[in-house]
Amino acid sequence: MSGPGADEGLSVQVTGLVKTYSPGAQVLRAVDGVDLDVAAGEFVALTGPSGSGKSTLLHLIGALDRPDAGTITVGSINVTALQRRRLPDYRRRVGFVFQRYHLLPALTALDNVLAPALPRRPGREQQALARELLGQVGLGGREDALPSRLSGGQQQRVAIARALFQRPGLLLADEPTGNLDQHTGQQVLSLLTQLRSERGTTILLVTHDQSVAEQADRAVQLVDGKVQERLAHDQNVAEQADRAVQLVDGRVQERLAHDSPSTSPDTDNFERVNDADGAAGWSGGAGPEAPAPGPLASRWRSS
Repeated sequence: MSGPGADEGLSVQVTGLVKTYSPGAQVLRAVDGVDLDVAAGEFVALTGPSGSGKSTLLHLIGALDRPDAGTITVGSINVTALQRRRLPDYRRRVGFVFQRYHLLPALTALDNVLAPALPRRPGREQQALARELLGQVGLGGREDALPSRLSGGQQQRVAIARALFQRPGLLLADEPTGNLDQHTGQQVLSLLTQLRSERGTTILLVTHDQSVAEQADRAVQLVDGKVQERLAHDQNVAEQADRAVQLVDGRVQERLAHDSPSTSPDTDNFERVNDADGAAGWSGGAGPEAPAPGPLASRWRSS
């Protein structure tokens, strides 16, 4: 696509970010001192359990909410220093894709894509751009369809076209495949990665699905509002270890095998133990000794 900013991804730098909520007398630290750097044009997945602060972090970066402390810099813009009247200008540089689509039911697919131009009347150039975007997401010929006449996957494609209408340098996607079946979800994910490749857009995507996270350049895990680890998805790195052991707060959380079943060590006779300091180890059995951590293990330690 042509036009200013069409192929310019925006870098993201988050430093010491804190967001608290106070339901009743309790203080909840939804985001607790997060540091995060995302390069321009990078595709980063935010993973972690429900309530870990993933969506809150996304909303703060998108200026849909304000942090209590810390700084957010997107491109050359200090988002946390923006006055309220300047926030709409910033949000126009950011595209949002949500799990529930948030399409306007009374508007056609074309008019939903044009919605960011409201309340102004869209000109011919904008209408041509909206049609082009619908064509790029595979919905050419469905411009006049109402959301109720579209499948879930098609509605999400309209939402992606709408998010790209302002030619954003940053795309924030909150569980974009969460309401879709596996096949349709993969189609939507492939579309995002294709558009990223063609346009250079930076993507931050929240997901619970490890198979989705593995298709990003890298994944950042949040637990209790904190960045716990950064997962490398480079298969060449992973294959250097027999298996990778994930550590969170000094404890083994899971074991990921990288070898074939025929060569996997027999761990049936082993059980995990934790000493008083929280260090993980293996005990028991007539099986082989537990293998030493491979080079990937150091990448998975709590940051």
